[in-house]
Amino acid sequence: MKNQDFTLRAAYPAMPDDCRAALMDAARSVKEEEPMKRKFPVAILVAAILTLMTTVAIAEGWNVLAFLGIQPDSDAQTLMQPVSANAKTGNVTLRIDSAITDGEYLAFDYAVSNTKPETPVYLVVEDFTANGETIFTDGTDDFDYQWLPGWCNDGTMMDGEWVNLPSLTGNTLHVEMIVSVYTPDKPVYLMDEFDADAIRQKWNEGYYVIAGGDGFIINDPEEGLVQGFGPVNQVTGVGLSRSEMKVGFDLDLKAARASVRTPELPAPVIKDGTTLAVQSISISPLQTHIVATFTPENANYEDIVRWSDSMNFAFYDEDGNELDHYGMCLMPMYEITVEESPDGTWFRQFDCCLIEVAQSLPDTVILVYETEDGFRIKLPVTLK
Repeated sequence: MKNQDFTLRAAYPAMPDDCRAALMDAARSVKEEEPMKRKFPVAILVAAILTLMTTVAIAEGWNVLAFLGIQPDSDAQTLMQPVSANAKTGNVTLRIDSAITDGEYLAFDYAVSNTKPETPVYLVVEDFTANGETIFTDGTDDFDYQWLPGWCNDGTMMDGEWVNLPSLTGNTLHVEMIVSVYTPDKPVYLMDEFDADAIRQKWNEGYYVIAGGDGFIINDPEEGLVQGFGPVNQVTGVGLSRSEMKVGFDLDLKAARASVRTPELPAPVIKDGTTLAVQSISISPLQTHIVATFTPENANYEDIVRWSDSMNFAFYDEDGNELDHYGMCLMPMYEITVEESPDGTWFRQFDCCLIEVAQSLPDTVILVYETEDGFRIKLPVTLK
């Protein structure tokens, strides 16, 4: 994003207090993954903020550029392709109007709506593919595992998808998504929070109960009434009837790939036996994608994991000012992982995709890796 005049915070109205409280609760409950592949909480929060903010009415001019926070006069608009993908089942509709790809990444807008919100429906993305290969969004498919209406949505969601594409051949990208829609078989009773005694009473009165607008109630043989989340199966889906929506669209990849350039990689730098290297750079009107590695000499797995909380990657300009890459990175492509090379060397990898910043970034950025104990190594990276 252009940090000077169109940040993520500026793109959306203020967050409602109840949504902000729910977001903070969710953030505090995040459990780190195994050290081998660890996503930093800031990236999770960016995705969560996108989920919450788009429930505020943005009725006019919603397209994939608005979803990404890209100005309409950006060079990225040259890659935008119109889409007409619509699906409907019962009272639920799903519409996709525009998409953008550079062959490496794909983004598209969507609007999903329940025209009779008095009967909530539970949505699950059952299948999501690019040219037949499964693709994942790490959470930006915001209506997945959600009630409509549900927590922080009133029955309509206008948002978008952002995915890293697999290696593709040919000049056409075919995208398909299958969304299951689960509708309660009984009248619905909404509760502000989970209360097992009250839920059982309403069940006995013939209601399907939704607590807090999230998840679904399971009558577990051992635990009794509990709240479940995620996929629906024959056990958890008791009291729900399933239907599905299927949408698909095609995009031209030839022009998209032609927009990507790969600047020459800088030579690695070594300090005190530690190597900082850029493994790849790709730049298009849509994104600037940089993958870098930090490899301490003779470090084992335990060393890398132990140091993980006291180390940080950052970008600076040539005058020494730190760039706000936190604000410019959109999930899923701000990720720091611990990896092992074929020769047994352990290293940390920084994978960051900066959305539409090729014009707003300086010609040369300084990639810095620093630790709390004062160690600092830097590498100039020429982007233009």
